[in-house]
Amino acid sequence: MRRNELYFNLVEKIFENGQKKEFHEIAEEAITQLGEENYDEKKLRNLIYRMKNKGELLKTKDGKYYKPEGSKETNESKYDFTNFVQIKASSRKEPEEMLSV
Repeated sequence: MRRNELYFNLVEKIFENGQKKEFHEIAEEAITQLGEENYDEKKLRNLIYRMKNKGELLKTKDGKYYKPEGSKETNESKYDFTNFVQIKASSRKEPEEMLSV
């Protein structure tokens, strides 16, 4: 489960119409949905950053975020990863994690 499920669902709802939005537009919709007293900009920024890194959101050169085509499947996978073991890098100095099978 995601750390900020409420914010994740909110962002999913904001992008369900397929439009591109700047961060301030996303924030305005979040404030409208959550109320100003419950809105946390840091949580929203962190979530968008994580979603962008995972490829769940993309960003245009002019700073607008959007969901890529077919991204509705990003939360579901045809593979079951529950029995997989995560292998950490042997050193923090390694530039990337790699595993050969």
